[in-house]
Amino acid sequence: MSKFTLLSLALVALASCSHEETPPAAPKSTAKVPATLRLDQAPPAALSVIEMRKSAANGADVVVTGRAKDFVATKAVFTIADLSLKSCADRGDKMECDTPWDYCCADPKSVTEGTAAIQVLDGAEIATGSLQGWNGLDHLKPVVVHGKLEKDDKGNLTVVADGIYVQS
Repeated sequence: MSKFTLLSLALVALASCSHEETPPAAPKSTAKVPATLRLDQAPPAALSVIEMRKSAANGADVVVTGRAKDFVATKAVFTIADLSLKSCADRGDKMECDTPWDYCCADPKSVTEGTAAIQVLDGAEIATGSLQGWNGLDHLKPVVVHGKLEKDDKGNLTVVADGIYVQS
């Protein structure tokens, strides 16, 4: 066996024993949104998603805070979850979960009551492209959103955002 082959095998063996994980690459946003959407600081007096559900009226200007939950791949829409909800990543039992942002470990009724959709418009239409990766926005990232609340007959909440602050 040549020294080069032996050295190559040794390097492969060492690499396979490494316990360091390479972090996933940050997603790149494809959303076409106005520059004014990005807020440099969080607006004051943010409500939780649950508080907004209880107290804000349809059509009201709102400021809401939560953690990014799910993203739509082709539209500038994502959901946020109330900060009081525990994602699978928040569990102390080190449960293995490939998608901790889906809150599958939480009570489904609590998840329904503690989530809201956030959408960004381009004129009268929802802007195209995913917001995932925009300004560091990703799953479970805390955000504060300013916009107008829309409630439908089924109790679903949507905030038409005109400003989003992504916490670092």
